[in-house]
Amino acid sequence: MRFCKIALKTLVFLFILCLGFILSELRPIVCPQCETVMDDFHLFVFAYDAGQKLDNYYEMEERAYFDRTGMSPESPEAREWIAMLRKNERPLVEVGPFVVVFVDDDIGKRFSVRGAHLHTPLVELGVFEQSKHLHLLSSLEKNWKVPRFRANLHYLEDGTYEMGSFSILSEDGTLARRYFDLQGIGVFDIMHVFENGIRHTYHLNGLTWERVDDEPESLD
Repeated sequence: MRFCKIALKTLVFLFILCLGFILSELRPIVCPQCETVMDDFHLFVFAYDAGQKLDNYYEMEERAYFDRTGMSPESPEAREWIAMLRKNERPLVEVGPFVVVFVDDDIGKRFSVRGAHLHTPLVELGVFEQSKHLHLLSSLEKNWKVPRFRANLHYLEDGTYEMGSFSILSEDGTLARRYFDLQGIGVFDIMHVFENGIRHTYHLNGLTWERVDDEPESLD
């Protein structure tokens, strides 16, 4: 338990350290609009504290979504998505290339750090009725539909680590591999490998993966 807490704190510290390093490497020059301009980048702290700022954010999110999906803004599905976006998501602050967003919907309350104009979060902490979830995702690469890697860590209401998983996805968004720590001991000892519609299950025995089961992928 102590190891898991130390590992989690280390991950958070490393993320903050890397973010601080990136920001510090770009030399600031303050402009008259109180934004910090750094070389060819516009790096600034921008608070979404006014109605027009919020509208601008939602409009950018909508354009990015329609460009990515090819969906018509006039379709019923698009109108429903827009309504849910404006109702549940609230951008809080933008720091350089990152945006902090608060989400409050039927599932729970979540804070996420996202790349500017990217709907997919890089780090997200969700607080639910009886649990907390921490999600870590890799950046969205060029021509990829989803992030290549994602990790999900689950905690009980009191903050005790419960279980975790780590997924590797293919360029088309399908699962390639998934690792599980279902015992909450900090070791991913179950592996699923997805090949040709079949899910192969392996268990870790010492340092060796042993295949224990094969099932149709639809059962996952």
